[in-house]
Amino acid sequence: MSIAAVLLAAGRGSRLGGNTPKALVSLGNQALLSRTLAEYLASSLDYVVVVLGYGAEQVEPILPSHPRLRAVRSPEWEKGMSASIRAGMEALDPDTESVLIGLGDMPWVPSAILDQVRDAARGRERIVAPYFRGGRGHPVSFP
Repeated sequence: MSIAAVLLAAGRGSRLGGNTPKALVSLGNQALLSRTLAEYLASSLDYVVVVLGYGAEQVEPILPSHPRLRAVRSPEWEKGMSASIRAGMEALDPDTESVLIGLGDMPWVPSAILDQVRDAARGRERIVAPYFRGGRGHPVSFP
């Protein structure tokens, strides 16, 4: 049984203005999604499914070649986050025990937190979420 992540990176980022996909917005000298993916791939998750949508053809070239990374496109990304979650869930292995739903625009979630959520989710039939400063955080794990 594996524990995976579905990392949502399909949005346009319309509040940012312009036509650059939000995943490619520069954070220092690195694309926002690259920074986020680095933490997910540094974690002990069995694999990561990144869901692309707006500007997928521009985002795919920046994805690292990694044996635990899968990229899928959400054909209905414009319908919102639920369409992207559905596309990511359809890409999971049948033996996946739990899935962490993460956001591609949250680059400051360290791999240690991802590992804590993963460990807390193993063997449990309940939703697991981290807490930060008294509030629920991300990612959230679902059985």
